[in-house]
Amino acid sequence: MKEIFLICPPTFGYYKTIVRTLEEAGYKVYWISDCPIGASWYKVLLRLFPKAIKSLFEERFLKIIDSIDLESASQILVVKGEALTPFLVKWMRRKFPKSKMTLYLWDSIKNVHGILDIAELFDYVATFDMKDATKRKWGYRPLFFRDEKGGGIFSSTIIYDWCFIGTIHSDRHRIISSLRKYKNLNPFVFSYFQNFIVYLARAICDKSIWTASFNSISFKPMDSISIKRVVSQSRSVLDVEHPMQNGFTMRTIETLMDEKKLITTNRNILNMNLYHPSRVLIIERSNPKIDQEFLGLPFKKISNELRDYYSCRAWIDGLLQNSNDILPS
Repeated sequence: MKEIFLICPPTFGYYKTIVRTLEEAGYKVYWISDCPIGASWYKVLLRLFPKAIKSLFEERFLKIIDSIDLESASQILVVKGEALTPFLVKWMRRKFPKSKMTLYLWDSIKNVHGILDIAELFDYVATFDMKDATKRKWGYRPLFFRDEKGGGIFSSTIIYDWCFIGTIHSDRHRIISSLRKYKNLNPFVFSYFQNFIVYLARAICDKSIWTASFNSISFKPMDSISIKRVVSQSRSVLDVEHPMQNGFTMRTIETLMDEKKLITTNRNILNMNLYHPSRVLIIERSNPKIDQEFLGLPFKKISNELRDYYSCRAWIDGLLQNSNDILPS
């Protein structure tokens, strides 16, 4: 059996989909997080003092990796790799000399400190950000969608005109608050903060958070089944990308694959093969407005070719084969 070492963030459980898909493809998978400690305080310190924190936890990484018998692994796939250092990548290269090492970024370069220091040490680098791919001459590969139907337990009855479920950063909550001015539309909002301290820090910078219903705020992420349930009851899904990000989020792809309308601030979607005016409404960050006629337009079906392209299996095959696939139209 082929073996693969997967280093990937546990973000919203997407690693589970990757692991399951790799196993279905015939791999024995060894997974660890790209951060040795999952606590939010560690991630905050990593962003504030990246060099010091990375050096401090190199030993922890070494112990975790050294405990895994992976001499026969044919592939090492690193997703994001935020806490990795050049020393750790070189050490893995020596420990697994027969393994092909691939790095995939599901965040833009500006949001991952020190990524350029390790990228050059991999055999193949790909990113979800087309601008980063073009500038760095890396492979371009959009993200995938999770094909989870939840056992058919969801009602098709529409309750919400639009919904937002996600982490609050940058100007996200201000935009959400602005869209709530449409009193004739019924929204569902789930604003996730990593902890209460992060919530307070955000609230100091964004007064709209103070006026939000506390029922719409959570310090625990929503599970995938609950997300599917809310989306199934919504006409559209709101996506507000990070201002320093150009790629398309999981939310973008999963929304459209669920044949739900997408309301987004990301104008780059005009160049995406999933774009169609019946599917996507682009709003301005500075003055967001919902064209209510858009919500009533019939949704143009997604082709099977596009569904195959955005599957997790195609995403994995593209990365492990180091192929920069031609995007279907």
